[in-house]
Amino acid sequence: MINHIINFFRRWRLGQHLAFWLLSFYVLLKLFATSDRLLFADIVYTIVFHVTLLVPVYLNLLLAVPKWLAKQKYEIYVGAFLVILILGTAFNYFMFESFVDLIFTDYYLVSYYSWWEITKFVFIYLCISMLLKLSKSWFRVNEIERQKLQYELKALKAQINPHFLFNSLTGIYQLARKNSGRTPDTVLKLADMMRYMLYESEKDFVPLGKEIEFIQNYFQLQQLRSSIPEAIALHIEGVSEGKMIAPLFFTPLIENSFKHGLMGNSNGFVNMKIDILDNRIVVELENNKGKVDTAVNEHSGIGLENVKKRLKLIYPDKHRLKIIDSEDRFTINIEIELKAK
Repeated sequence: MINHIINFFRRWRLGQHLAFWLLSFYVLLKLFATSDRLLFADIVYTIVFHVTLLVPVYLNLLLAVPKWLAKQKYEIYVGAFLVILILGTAFNYFMFESFVDLIFTDYYLVSYYSWWEITKFVFIYLCISMLLKLSKSWFRVNEIERQKLQYELKALKAQINPHFLFNSLTGIYQLARKNSGRTPDTVLKLADMMRYMLYESEKDFVPLGKEIEFIQNYFQLQQLRSSIPEAIALHIEGVSEGKMIAPLFFTPLIENSFKHGLMGNSNGFVNMKIDILDNRIVVELENNKGKVDTAVNEHSGIGLENVKKRLKLIYPDKHRLKIIDSEDRFTINIEIELKAK
């Protein structure tokens, strides 16, 4: 309920301004009261005083801030701010010295404050209203950036699924052509993995145990379709319970390892080691550099760039990436600070 109210006021700009001025009216009414018992004259005085504040505040918000401050014309804005401050003070003084008696003839209203005290009032309201406007703009920019990050992450996830599905179906097709008895098991493994991708990958974070299970299924699927399953090794140490990770995070790298390490190479290998520590996960993925065709080379960079972008978006300042590209093998070391469940 409270969140709905907050969202409503965030969308309704008039409501935000009304809330600010109502709060201001209550505070100043308490300040201006001449006795413990609230008098009608106190209300009239507070109303008039607020009228004199409205003019400089909105001159600043609607003219000076967007025309000069927002465009980084700071010298001009400072000059405009000082002019508005002086005009606001003069307007308050004029209202109480000359004009207010013409409207409220039954009350003898004079300003309680000196010129300097009125200037401080106007200055404080100009600063508070400007800071509120700037903070609102800052939150709006942050919201736009957050939405942009979400769109980028969805685009990166969309890159993973088609590549994985294409590679897996290609492998199953090859097994089916050979009338391999491993085809049914491979299809079942793929079904489990696709279920995970459909129902879990849309989440921002998933339990680490589910992600580990997905990786295990992936390696088992590759072992089923490979003529040298002993060249594929996955070693996991540590406890995954209570830890969260971005879904399908290592999948692009694993795909690349199998493309380069095993495709068309009888001496190929893929080794992956996962160490789960207290609040971190350390992954080492290694494969030999096999001979692949031009099409594979063109697309191999997608996986690594995908992971680099997701590291920056999801784990800023909470990751370490090291790449060792030697003559006969390719090794990636990744360390990530995990999110607690």
